[in-house]
Amino acid sequence: MPIINQPFQGQLGSLLIEELKKDYSTFTIFSAFAKNSGVLRLKPSLEVFKARGHSINAYIGIDLDGTSYEALLTLSSLCDHLYIIHSENPSTTYHSKIYLLANAHSAWCAVGSNNLTGGGL
Repeated sequence: MPIINQPFQGQLGSLLIEELKKDYSTFTIFSAFAKNSGVLRLKPSLEVFKARGHSINAYIGIDLDGTSYEALLTLSSLCDHLYIIHSENPSTTYHSKIYLLANAHSAWCAVGSNNLTGGGL
């Protein structure tokens, strides 16, 4: 299992773009925050992934005002399922950051501190 030490060993956004070209059938995103800067960076690759008949699901947090309305609009046009996560408890914040590509035989997963934002990718 490789450890990616950004920016010295590449950027997660570039790695995701390369992995999306491979033969995975689903892409699932879990991110505490999303900004259009991050979504638009992946958008062309996500459109190609979907055009190949694959599915995209996203679980995006909206706590702490870390997600933009524009990012959610863009994601809604790209995702098969878009889930908006919010905690009613002010001391709890949805804070996951996981990117999972999978098919029936293999998977690729990135877990870390990378939100779906320009800076995170």
